[in-house]
Amino acid sequence: MNKIFIFLLQHNLFDVIQDKIVALMQFDDDKQAVAAAAAVTEVKEKSKYGEDDDIEGRPAVSMLIKNTDRIPIATVVNQLKNQPRLCHIYLNALFQKVAFIHLPIYYLLIYLFIYVSFA
Repeated sequence: MNKIFIFLLQHNLFDVIQDKIVALMQFDDDKQAVAAAAAVTEVKEKSKYGEDDDIEGRPAVSMLIKNTDRIPIATVVNQLKNQPRLCHIYLNALFQKVAFIHLPIYYLLIYLFIYVSFA
């Protein structure tokens, strides 16, 4: 896990990052892009349904999912509503880790699957 996320967790800085979810997710996304460019030999076939957007290698997503009591799902979704791809990554990972998800959020995830598939 990146030193930034370790620092945030060790010092319990959830109040500080509550309004910076988009920036955290974009940092995660930028890191993923750099890692993908460095690992050209390990090319993965991309699924049109976004199944390659797993939680591995995404410390922001992992941290947000493990701490839904400190940063509620609704807060994250509200901040990511203008970033459909990032919202899809978060909700897809959340749905894989949490058996129960509120129905409106589940409907949003279905919409984002469709949106990301055709974008």
